[in-house]
Amino acid sequence: MPFDRQQPYNDLPLLPPAAELETKAVLKQVIAARTAACPVLDWPIPSAAR
Repeated sequence: MPFDRQQPYNDLPLLPPAAELETKAVLKQVIAARTAACPVLDWPIPSAAR
């Protein structure tokens, strides 16, 4: 179907998605990795991780 700027596209999915994209285990690993990388990259350690 060709693009028609006069016709809206209403078949977009609803937000937020029904599926959980990031599990708690994944988020905990991300926090640990960020905290471990901060001294190596010379970034300040976030206060929540102290």
